[in-house]
Formats: sequence, structure tokens, C-alpha cells
Amino acid sequence: MDDAELSKALKELTAGLQEEMRTNSVDLAAISILVFDWLLLLNTEYELIWKAEWKLNKFLYLLVRYTPFFDTILVLLRHHLFTMPAPVCQGAFRAIAFIAVIGILAAELILTIRTWAVLGKGKKLTLIIFPSYAATCAVIATTLTIHAVNVRQDASPAPKVIGCTLTSSTNQILSVMYVFLMVYDGALLAVMTIRAISVFRNRGTSELVRVVYRDGLVYYVYLFVLSLLNLIVLLSFPTGYELLLLILERVMHAVLACRVVLHIRILGTRSGIPLELIPLEDSRSCT
Repeated sequence: MDDAELSKALKELTAGLQEEMRTNSVDLAAISILVFDWLLLLNTEYELIWKAEWKLNKFLYLLVRYTPFFDTILVLLRHHLFTMPAPVCQGAFRAIAFIAVIGILAAELILTIRTWAVLGKGKKLTLIIFPSYAATCAVIATTLTIHAVNVRQDASPAPKVIGCTLTSSTNQILSVMYVFLMVYDGALLAVMTIRAISVFRNRGTSELVRVVYRDGLVYYVYLFVLSLLNLIVLLSFPTGYELLLLILERVMHAVLACRVVLHIRILGTRSGIPLELIPLEDSRSCT
């Protein structure tokens, strides 16, 4: 190997190390948030979710709450299991992406149902909001499949230093996913804002109303900003950074969606409403 080739190899290794360290740091922060939030709310979750009847809302909650633990484990293996061969790296990357998106879309469904309930469950609203959600799911699933098929993950160039390495990607295609998430969350944020203004003007600000609209508005702002940051990373950063904020956004979707469910149930039980009368889609106390 001549000096030019050696210099190029060292630059690539240095860039890979920097990408790995930054992505690993963000992923560890996301995993810490996930575990801390789970431990913080475990007792409340046991009382209000695990003891409840098995219905759609309970299934969605548990899907959103616990699937992040699967892909975060794969993320840790991808970062720290340095001897993974290229096919295993490729499979791990695809599994992380698919599980993460399933969790994100399930979380979006929880938030969509809450928004639909708060806005009154009208027939016209139903014919708009759920087809919009389905269309968003279809676009995201399509773009992710195209991306996962075309992306290339190789074994580590320095097996004792870093894990799998992303060598080629289709960031432009993947960016479509975040654009649709931004548009969808932005639309729900807009209608929630309009509804909140009307409610606060005409019906006062009971504790339950404040919680419903705080969760709806503030959480959608968080998710919109995270999708925007992911889009900026995809379009502005070099190949290798596309997973930089994916796990963070996935974890925040899970944390915020689960808190929406728990906050409503906590206030419902404080008000003396039986647990079985506070399903995810119930809006009697919120409108």
C-alpha cells in the first residue's frame, strides 16, 4: 500500500470512528430516556394498563411501549459487537429500521385516535383523518422498503474499534418518510391548535382539558421538530449519519404516545371514572 492509499484509508477510518461515536452517543441517550421513562411509570402502567381488559387501546399501548426495547438491543449490538459479518450487519440494519418504523406508526395511531376523539369523532373528520393516516403509512412503508433494499452495510473496517459500517445509502428516498411525518404531524398540530383556542374561549380550562391539549399540542411540536432534524441530517450530513436521530425519534414517539394514554387514565381515575370507561378513544371528558 503506497502513501496515498494509506492516507485515504486512515481518513476513512477516522471518519467512520467519528460517525460511530456521534451516533452511539445519541443512541445511548435515547436508550437512557426509554429505560428511565419506563421505570418511572412502571407502577402506574401496571395499575392502569396491565390490569385493564384486553382491547385495541391496550394492545397499541404495549406495542408502542415495548417494541423499542427490541430495536435498541439491535442498535447496541450493531455498535458494539465488532465481529459481525457483512450479511449480519445488513440484516441488523434492516431489522432496526423496520421495527422502528412499525413503532413510530403505532405511536402515530395512538395520537391520531386521541386527536380524532378530541375533535368530536365526526363522520367527515373520520373520512379525512384515518385515510390520511393510512396514506402516510403507505408512503412511509414504501420509501423504507426501497431504502432498506438499496442500502449497504459492511463489516467493520477496524473490528476491534468500531461496529458495522454504512457504505452506501439512499438518503433522498428516506427523506420522503420524514417529510410525510412532518406534514402529517403538522396538520394534526394545526387542527388541535384551532380546537384548543375554541375550547379555552368557550369552556374554561379544567385540569383534564389542560392535560389533553397540552399533550396534543406540545407533543406534536416535539415530534415535528424531531422529524425536521432528521430531514436536515439526511440532506446535509455525509453517508453514515442516517441513523443519527432515528432511534431518538422512535423512542420519543413511544414515550410521548404512552404518556398521552397514561395521563388521561390518571385523571380519569382521580375523577372517579371506572378504568374500563376510559378507553383510548373515549372523549366524553375531553370535549
